[in-house]
Amino acid sequence: MMEKSSKQSKQLERLRKIRSRGRGHFILWYGVLVWGVSTAVLSSLLMGWLKTDRTFFDYAPTAFVIFPIAGVFWGASMWWWSMRLLRKRGVDDPA
Repeated sequence: MMEKSSKQSKQLERLRKIRSRGRGHFILWYGVLVWGVSTAVLSSLLMGWLKTDRTFFDYAPTAFVIFPIAGVFWGASMWWWSMRLLRKRGVDDPA
C-alpha cells in the first residue's frame, strides 16, 4: 500500500512541476517536439521501409509538417487531461 502512495505522490509532484512551466511550454515541448517530431521520424522510416519505391526522404517533408501540427492538438489534450487529474486528486487549481 505504501508503494502505491509513494508512486502517486511522485506522479503528483511531476504534474505540479509540469504545470509550473505552463501550458505553452508543455504543448511545444511534449506535443510538437517530443510527440510530433518523433512520430514524423518513425512514420517516415516505416513508410520508407514498407514502400520499396520511395525512401525516408520522400516522406519526411510531409511528415515533418503534419505530425508537429497534430502534436499541438495532442499536447493540448494531454495538458487538459493532466490538469483534470490534478483537480480530481484535490490539488489546487492552476491560476
